[in-house]
Amino acid sequence: MNLTLIFRIEAAILFINGFLLIFFTTPFLEMAAFNMTPELVTLGQVFGCAVISLGIIAFRTPDISENSMKQYGQLYSIICVIFFLMIGYHIFTGQASGPTPVANLAINLIFGGLFFIFSKD
Repeated sequence: MNLTLIFRIEAAILFINGFLLIFFTTPFLEMAAFNMTPELVTLGQVFGCAVISLGIIAFRTPDISENSMKQYGQLYSIICVIFFLMIGYHIFTGQASGPTPVANLAINLIFGGLFFIFSKD
């Protein structure tokens, strides 16, 4: 396994999450125990666009990073930690529950670790 593969797998997961947020907003967020409103659907779809945008950046990073691949890996490790902490906080406070946040919590923990490990000098 190498950083290029980790970036590509991370991108695929981000694309899936973004696609689900844009086109299946209500069932995706209901799996996280959210009470759906039209405003939350709108916010979820906008977040889906942001997640897909991050996926595009993750997918293209190995192609454009040249000699900075390890630095980008460290950066993505930090991004995963930020998502891990926020999702963990939402689960801890009861704002979110169910399979969606738990799966995303695990994904961010795993990929944060992988990016960290494979970005070491």
